[in-house]
Amino acid sequence: MFINLILFAQTDIIYSICIWRSKMFEYMTAQEAANKWNISVRRVQRLCKENRIDGAMNINRVWFIPKTAKKPADGRYKINKEQKE
Repeated sequence: MFINLILFAQTDIIYSICIWRSKMFEYMTAQEAANKWNISVRRVQRLCKENRIDGAMNINRVWFIPKTAKKPADGRYKINKEQKE
């Protein structure tokens, strides 16, 4: 029974990967976003977890971010806070 559960979990993962495979090229990883936005990977992951990046998805501990997503404004500066509103 335990083996069947593992196989079911593996097939479910493979199925979900197949579903997203066609749209995979529309997304970038946290590493790619970090390079594009000149910030750390950890910061990108944190922004995703805080839901500050629209359309970001977490699949198996990997963040997928739409390639069209813009870098969120830095909330530490007053200028960025005013632009946000």
